[in-house]
Amino acid sequence: MIGRILLCFLFLLPPPAFAAVNDFDYPELNVTPRASDRLVLEAQKENQNQWRTHLPLQVSAMVTLTAGILQLATPNIKTDPKKQSGLAGLAVGGGWLVLTTAMAMYYNPYSSAAGHLNVMGKKSTRDLLVRERYAEEEINSTSSLAKKLMWLSVATNFGTAIYMAGKSEPETLSSLVDGIAIATAFAPLVFRSRWMAVSNEQQEYKKRIYAPVATVIPEPGTGNPAPGLILSVFF
Repeated sequence: MIGRILLCFLFLLPPPAFAAVNDFDYPELNVTPRASDRLVLEAQKENQNQWRTHLPLQVSAMVTLTAGILQLATPNIKTDPKKQSGLAGLAVGGGWLVLTTAMAMYYNPYSSAAGHLNVMGKKSTRDLLVRERYAEEEINSTSSLAKKLMWLSVATNFGTAIYMAGKSEPETLSSLVDGIAIATAFAPLVFRSRWMAVSNEQQEYKKRIYAPVATVIPEPGTGNPAPGLILSVFF
């Protein structure tokens, strides 16, 4: 059997050592900075960063919109007599610009979540745990939204740019910008959202707290490392 369970019974443990081990019961409270503190810090900077948060998506959208306008101005009558490719670029690029501008102006997830934290209690351990878990959920939820927007932006702008490139007049400015639109469609993948970065950083901080709980023990007989579970019993 590869896995082995190591049972460690700790008798007569001194109070300071007991407290140190017992702290790991609530790793959320040992993260530095805590999720609630990080949420408040990001909320304070949110107004300053609101026009930069969605910049990669907006760059991609702007190039797609420009390609659509050029396609409408110099259509390929043979392949696109109804100018549908240009209209597609106009709709997709313009749609993303409107959406991201509206989000920058009216959607402030960190500030909203920080406002809810202000009315939460912090007297008991239970109150503190509720605060930290709520803050962590909000950070992860915001990151999840950013990830969905990222992939949706890449898919729609890339697909539209490919469609326009196939319908454009060869060796024209329109076909050149279509090619640029294909490349910039991947801008959100290269320049990740701040929302995603905050969530990833908090996960890394949390792993440093959880790490001491996990352990690897040598397998009896072979000495090969094997996953182990430490069970501590206090009297």
